[in-house]
Amino acid sequence: MSLYDSPRYRAAHQGYATYKVQTGQLVAATATTDPALQTGVDTWIGPCPMPAAQRNENWRPLESIGQSRDMAQLPGRRERDFRTRIDIADGTFLDYAIRDRTDPDKVGTVKGLQLLTLEAGTFGAYGDAYAFQYIDSLMNTIAFSFAENQNVTADVNLWCMASLKQPTPISAITVPDSDVLIWSHSSVTIDGTDYHNILSRVSVNINNNLQRQGMRQQYAAIGGTEPEISRGCYAILPTLEKLQISYGLHDKLPDDMMDTDDWGAVTLRAEQPGGGKYVQIVIDQNYLNSFSQEQAAANGLLTFGAQTASQAIAITTGTT
Repeated sequence: MSLYDSPRYRAAHQGYATYKVQTGQLVAATATTDPALQTGVDTWIGPCPMPAAQRNENWRPLESIGQSRDMAQLPGRRERDFRTRIDIADGTFLDYAIRDRTDPDKVGTVKGLQLLTLEAGTFGAYGDAYAFQYIDSLMNTIAFSFAENQNVTADVNLWCMASLKQPTPISAITVPDSDVLIWSHSSVTIDGTDYHNILSRVSVNINNNLQRQGMRQQYAAIGGTEPEISRGCYAILPTLEKLQISYGLHDKLPDDMMDTDDWGAVTLRAEQPGGGKYVQIVIDQNYLNSFSQEQAAANGLLTFGAQTASQAIAITTGTT
């Protein structure tokens, strides 16, 4: 027996995570071969930890009488996803969490939700590079967090049709934009009043409720000759968009917000002072669903919480 001769020990700071907007779907329902690797996947998603990627073959056991253990393992549908937490500087990547309802059959989208190619790995400059491309990716969930004394962040989860090995990872070391938005850059406006001074946090969770449709045939023998898209789904489809909005409060809500009336548009905006980058989230319909007063020790300050039943969200980003 010989010891494995090619160990590689990498640190997360060697990593990169970039994306490219697709102009069309790369893995059609009729495809039987893997798509080509994409060029120009070089726009940073933002400052983040090394992303997590999941490759699931969904093997399942075959059980039968006459056998006191599993008889065999059978391959199931291949599923791929990608997730990370982004400290928001350039928020352009986050725009793709919201589908285009004015043109839902727009080329490069699925039901209005933008198709993306992602690439993540380690830079070639370190000498032990590797990378994968994640093709036909759609944003499944995104969770924004505005919290006291913290960076404005977004936890993202994307589903992908295929993850392809990238034999030529980015070689030159680059860094993402570090000019991030923070709590003190933000405002939370309801009916013309900014409630920033009584808020400790606001959480906005968007779920596109993606579903995988069907399972492709097995295009080659299990093992090295099987294409990446073999046994994959035929399509990834967004279903109903759902929102969850919650607030942490230093004070109780004003009396006129404690009834069942629509609060109207809630605008969360983080903008660098003096004119600079911004992210703005507008939620058009908001109804108080629950309000709570938290338990507090005698030496503690009172805190409160609220959740709303909300719908109709829009995200805009840019530079003022």
